[in-house]
Amino acid sequence: MNKDKLTDNLNQPETKEELLTLIQDLQLRQIELDKQNERLRKTNDELGNRYKTYSDLYEYSPVGYLTLDEKGNILKFNYTSSKLLGVEKSKLMRTAFYELVDAEFLPHFNQFIQTVFSEQANAACELKMKVQRGKQTYLYIEGASKVPGLNLENRCFAVIADCTAHVEANNALNEYMEKLNKRVKELDCHYRLSSLKSNSMEDLLQQTVEILPPAWQHSDKACARIILDGKTYKTENFRQTQWKLASNLLLNGKLAGVVEVFYLEQLPQANEDPFLIEEKNLLDVIAIRISKIVERVRGKEALRNALNASQLREKEIEALFNSSRTILKNQSFPDVARVIFDSCKELIGASSGYVALLSIDGTENEVLFLDSGGSPCHVNPELPMPIRGLRAEAYRTGKTVYENDFSNSNWIKFIPEGHVRLENVLFSPLTIDDKVVGLLGIANKSGGFTEDNAKMATSFAELASIAFMNSRSIETIKELNRNLEVRVKERTSELQTANKHLEQEIEEHHKADKALRKALSEIKNLKDQIEAENIFLRREVKTQHQFGDIIGESKSFKHSVYLAEQVSQSNTTVLIQGETGTGKELFAAAIHNLSPRSDRPMITVNCAALPSNLIESELFGREKGAFTGADTLQIGRFEIANNSTLCLDEIGELPLEIQAKLLRAIQYSKFERLGSSKTIKVNVRIIATTNRNLEEEVQKSRFRQDLFYRLNVFPITVPPLRQRKEDIPLLVNAFVDRYARKYGKKIDYIPKETMKILQDYSWPGNVRELESVIERSLILCPGPTLYLADKLEPMLLSASSELSTLEEMERMHILRSLSLSGWRINGKNGAAALLDMHPSTLRARMHKLQIKRPENNNI
Repeated sequence: MNKDKLTDNLNQPETKEELLTLIQDLQLRQIELDKQNERLRKTNDELGNRYKTYSDLYEYSPVGYLTLDEKGNILKFNYTSSKLLGVEKSKLMRTAFYELVDAEFLPHFNQFIQTVFSEQANAACELKMKVQRGKQTYLYIEGASKVPGLNLENRCFAVIADCTAHVEANNALNEYMEKLNKRVKELDCHYRLSSLKSNSMEDLLQQTVEILPPAWQHSDKACARIILDGKTYKTENFRQTQWKLASNLLLNGKLAGVVEVFYLEQLPQANEDPFLIEEKNLLDVIAIRISKIVERVRGKEALRNALNASQLREKEIEALFNSSRTILKNQSFPDVARVIFDSCKELIGASSGYVALLSIDGTENEVLFLDSGGSPCHVNPELPMPIRGLRAEAYRTGKTVYENDFSNSNWIKFIPEGHVRLENVLFSPLTIDDKVVGLLGIANKSGGFTEDNAKMATSFAELASIAFMNSRSIETIKELNRNLEVRVKERTSELQTANKHLEQEIEEHHKADKALRKALSEIKNLKDQIEAENIFLRREVKTQHQFGDIIGESKSFKHSVYLAEQVSQSNTTVLIQGETGTGKELFAAAIHNLSPRSDRPMITVNCAALPSNLIESELFGREKGAFTGADTLQIGRFEIANNSTLCLDEIGELPLEIQAKLLRAIQYSKFERLGSSKTIKVNVRIIATTNRNLEEEVQKSRFRQDLFYRLNVFPITVPPLRQRKEDIPLLVNAFVDRYARKYGKKIDYIPKETMKILQDYSWPGNVRELESVIERSLILCPGPTLYLADKLEPMLLSASSELSTLEEMERMHILRSLSLSGWRINGKNGAAALLDMHPSTLRARMHKLQIKRPENNNI
C-alpha cells in the first residue's frame, strides 16, 4: 500500500475492515522502520570500527603526519611525528614548528609555508632540526594545503620523514669530491708545467704564471706573480693583497726570485690563513720545478750563446757545435761527453785524454772513458783515483789549468806507473752550481797549449757541464714523472676501489629495495585476501540458514551424521547429495567446523545462482582489463579459500565448459586467473552439494565423468524428510521455539492432530518447506495453541489411478510450491527457494509449462 493511500485511510477510517487494514499497514510500516533502524545501527558500528582502524593507522604510521596552520603552528600530529621531532606529545600540541628548526634552515621552512599557503601548491624541503636529546637530525617535509574534496580552511597536511642518513651521506660524498678535485687540479698543474714549450724565457714564465691560479681551491679569487732577476710576470687580474702565499726561486743554490699567489678578497670561512697546507706544499714543489725549468732554459741559452760565439770565431767550430747540439738532444751523457771530448781533442790537436766524474770527497769515482791515443796504458780506468797534483788545482779553483813541460815538472810524481807518457796536459773542470762534478783532460799536444786552447777547452767543459746538468734534469723529470704516474695509478686504484664499494652499496640498496617491494607485494596480497574473506564472510552471515544445529534422531539421518563426523578430520573431497531443502549446506558447514581448517571461514559458491559468463571469474579470479568491464583485480573463490574449505553448492548446475578447468584445479590444486598466465597454487578442501543424480547426468552427457569420479571420493546422502518422519516432532518444536522468540509469541501446546497431519504429509520441499509452514502458521496463530495455516493433504496414489507424465508431475509440483508460497517467486519463502531453483530458471519453466498466476491472487 503506498503512502497516499495510507494517509487517506488514517484520515477516513469508516468501516471496521478499513480500520483493521490500517492497523495492519501501520504494523508493517513499524516493522520496516525497525529494520531500517537496525541497518543504521550496524552501519554506525561499522563506521566506528573503520574510524578506529584509521586512527591506529594514522597514529602508528611509519612516517610522521602533521597538520599546520599559516603561522607554522602544529595543530595535529601522530606518535611518529612526536618521535621524529624528539618532543613529548604533551608538549608538541600548539608548538610552532619553526621553533624546532635550526636557525640556518628557517628561510627554507618559511619558503615552504609561503609556497603551500600563498601559492596553493605542493612543496617539499629538507630541514636541519635543533639538537634534541643530544642528537642532530635532518627531516624531509612535504605538504599541501589544497586537497580535492577537502576544505582545509587555512590548514595544510604535511608528511615528515627522517633523512639524516641521506644528508650525512651527501656531505661525506661532497667532501670526498672536493679532495678529489683538489688532487686533480694539482695533477693538471704539474702536467701543464711539464708540457710547457717556448724558446723565450719571458713567454715561458708568463705561461707558467697563468697556470698557477686554476690549481688553487678558490681559483676564481686567485691571482699569481713571478719575480725573477728583477723582472715581474703576473696574471691579468693580478692585485697585491694581504692574503699572500710565496715560495723562493733558487738558481744554482742562490736566491734568484720568488713565486707568489694572492687571494683578491678574504674568504668567508678563513679566520687567519686562507691557504691550505696542501696548497703551500704545492707552491714549494712548483717553485722547485720553475727553478729547474729556468736552469734548463738558461743552460740551453748558454749553450746557444757558446755555439754562437764559436761560430763567430771560426766556421769549423760552427759545424762542430751544430753537430754537438744535435747529439746533445738525442744521446745519453756518456755518449755526449765522448763526442764533446773527441771534438775538443781534434780541434785543439791533442792526442790523448779522458773525462771523469768526481765524488764529494774529490775522488775520480767514475772515469767515463780514457783515450791513450794509441800508446800503451796499463792503468785500470775503473779504479777510483784521488785528485792530486795539477788536477787538484783545477778542482780547487774551478778554472782551466795547463802545463806544457809536464814531464819535467813536480806534477809528474802524481801520475801512476804504467800511465801513458805525458809531455803536456790540460785540465778543465765540469761545474754545476759552482761545484766541480767532473774533469775534462787532454794531453800531448804538439807545440803545447795556449790560452786560446784553454778558453776553447773551458767552453767544451761548460758544454759538457750543461749536457751533464741536462742529463740530471732529464733524469729528475723522469723520476718525477714516474712518481707522478705511480701516484696517479695509486689514486686511480683508490678511485676504482671506492667506485666498486659504491657500486656494491648501490647493488645492496637495490636488493634491499627489491626485497622491500616483494614484502609489500606479499602484504598487499594478504590484505586483499583478508578483505575478500571478510566480504564473503559478511555475505555468508547474511545468507546463512536460519538454524545452526542439525536435528534428527532417525537411523538414516544418524548414519549421515556419522559419515560427516568421520570424514571431517581429513582433507578428503566430499560429495553431499540429497533433495532440495534437506540441509546439505548444514552438513557441509558441520564438516568444515569439525575439520582442522575451522579457524578459517568456509567459502561457499552457489553454482546455480551465477551467470554462465561470470562463473570462471568468480571461481578463479580475473586480472584488471581481462575483459570489457573488468576495471579492477578480482580474487577468485579458490584463492580466497586457500588453507580453508570451498563448498561448491549445486555443482550439477555447472556448465560443461567450466567443468574441465574445475577438474584441473581440484586435481592439481593449480589454476590461472582469467587474463593471466601466472599459475597459482592453493591448498583447498572441496565439498560439493547437489540435488541431482550425477550418475544419470553423466549418462546423459550433462556432467563430466572424470569430474564426477574426482568428486565422488566420499559420498554422503542426506535422507528426505518423508523417510525420517520420526524427526518431524523434533524439527517442529525447534522451529516453534525459534519463531516464537522472533515474533514475541508464546506457544504452549501443539495438538496431536496437527502433529499427525505434519507427519502424514509427504513434504516435497523437505525441511525447508516444513520451516516455512511452521513460520507462516505461527505468524497467523492468535493464541498459545499452534494450528496450521495451510491445509496439508497426504499425496496417495490409488491402484486404479493412472500414472502422469514427468512433465505433468513437474507442473503439479511447481503449482503446489507456488500455492504454498502465495504465488511469491522471489524471497526467502518464495517458490524458487522451496524448489531450490534460481528465480530466472523457475520463470523459464513456468513459461514452458504455461503456468500463469490466477487473477484473484496477489503475489
